[in-house]
Amino acid sequence: MNTSGRLEASRSQGGGGPTLIKATRLYTDRKLDFEEIKPLIGRFDQFGSVMLHPATVFVAKQLIMKQAFTVNPTIGDILFVKPQEIEKLWRATLMPNSKRVPTKLGQLLNLTASMAIREIGHYSVEPTMTLGIMSFGTRNIKFHVDVESLPVRAGLSVEKGLKTRLTTSALTAFSHLSQLPANYMRETLSQDPFLKTGLDEPDKLWQVLKAYQSQS
Repeated sequence: MNTSGRLEASRSQGGGGPTLIKATRLYTDRKLDFEEIKPLIGRFDQFGSVMLHPATVFVAKQLIMKQAFTVNPTIGDILFVKPQEIEKLWRATLMPNSKRVPTKLGQLLNLTASMAIREIGHYSVEPTMTLGIMSFGTRNIKFHVDVESLPVRAGLSVEKGLKTRLTTSALTAFSHLSQLPANYMRETLSQDPFLKTGLDEPDKLWQVLKAYQSQS
């Protein structure tokens, strides 16, 4: 995920990265309320991961009772977090004046993209929405595309030396989710000299973290 132009936002407008992050923060920055998130307990995301472990909720309640955190936990601080790791994570991240980033940011961004991708299709099982968060009651979910062609915008970029380059912009959600299978093939495909430059880019994780923190 980076600042490359997408259908929703051009490069000059920030690109796809900030667009996805902004949508994610709509629910991750929400103050943690155990009653509100109760419907998410034991539910699964689109990839079959447990979104909210019952034991994680129990440990979180105990931590809040025992320790007066100077920063209130948010929904982003508990989703996808395993019970054996929540205490260590919270003691390290729930600090004042810190630009906090959810530990499970990758899964949260995937979740947001998987909600947005419904613009071009539907899931084999109807999801439940809780606080703007999509969840399923079962695993092995499949996504079915409903459109005959994916929406893409093409443009022409004029560069130095009288060079021109064709640029294309797709949906942010589609571009983001396409990276998941691409990551498995990156090492093999980058052996091709024609693909090496495009695939061996700087670590995009750092770009994600900077973009997330810049909107704090």
